[in-house]
Amino acid sequence: QKWKFGFTNLLGSEAEGIKHLRDLVKFGKDSAFETEDVINYAQKLESVKVKASEIKDMLLGIGNAAAGAGNFDLTPQAVKAVYQMLSKNKIGAEEMTQQLAEVIPNPIVL
Repeated sequence: QKWKFGFTNLLGSEAEGIKHLRDLVKFGKDSAFETEDVINYAQKLESVKVKASEIKDMLLGIGNAAAGAGNFDLTPQAVKAVYQMLSKNKIGAEEMTQQLAEVIPNPIVL
């Protein structure tokens, strides 16, 4: 219920919020992510203006990069770093490297 309310607020309509939530639940079930994590990551990233239509691709990119570095379990830290950078509205290459280096050794290629 809280997720439905959250996505309704983020997307501006209950119908869009429910549709998006269902899509995220399906993505969570079909991917290596836990469904609850997908929904929480989406809410966090959408709150800093990531478009709902970009969430799955962004999470796949972050997850694949972390997994490729052998650090999929550190994906929450990578999502948090991306969230923090986007909340500042300006991302520098040096800051990106510092924020993500522990999870993704060469984050500039993202």
